Amino acid sequence: MREALDMAVQWFQSYAGTGFYHVLYLICLIWILRDPRIDKKWKYLFTGYTILFLILYYFPVTAKIIASLIGEDVYWRMFWILPVPVFAAFISAWFVDGEKLRGWKRVLSVAAVVIVLVVSGRNLYTNGGFVRAENSQKLMEETIMICEMLEADRQEGEIIRVSVPDEILCELRQYDTDIYLPYGRWANEYPEKQELRDAMHAQPVQPTELAAALRKFECNYLVYPAVGGMIEAMAEEDFELLGAVGNYQVYKDVR
Repeated sequence: MREALDMAVQWFQSYAGTGFYHVLYLICLIWILRDPRIDKKWKYLFTGYTILFLILYYFPVTAKIIASLIGEDVYWRMFWILPVPVFAAFISAWFVDGEKLRGWKRVLSVAAVVIVLVVSGRNLYTNGGFVRAENSQKLMEETIMICEMLEADRQEGEIIRVSVPDEILCELRQYDTDIYLPYGRWANEYPEKQELRDAMHAQPVQPTELAAALRKFECNYLVYPAVGGMIEAMAEEDFELLGAVGNYQVYKDVR
């Protein structure tokens, strides 16, 4: 039980970070309880919901149960169900709607609210979670170039079935559905293809086993990260290098 409580506290600290939205939420709670203009039903709704959330989040028994269901590594997602933006917007609207706030006073009040919201956290688009897309498809440039290389090499009536690293799996099918894959992103749905997945992930790579697995599952193309000696080793297995794209090498079965 102590471990569950420690986990909850740890994830709250990580969630709060260097921002102040948890402090802002507390200020909103104090405001809604003290402002006589706000109907009691809203007081009961927001304060009751918050109390229920805190009980579920911090109580060791419920914390342990929830963590076992969603995973300890993502327990911080519990904070997603806390209505921080809605509550802040609700109180902000009451704050600037006072009878004495008219004209320039209301403008200053709105400006004050905006400033508080801005300085209470970090911009979502500048903290490294988002990057500018390389193209209009919002896919890796390497994925597009690989697809175009495969299509350029396709013979009339030929079906392209290619095995690729995991990071390209979903992107390749988004760009070109005429290119087939031996398995998708969920490995547990393809137990019969585990032999090929193991060969793709073997460290170090075993070209002979990889080539055999590719042919077993009718893959006539292979995309693999560049590895020293890989070109010569795959050539011995009758897989010819079509070209390189970034850090990937594209091979074709010429047997």
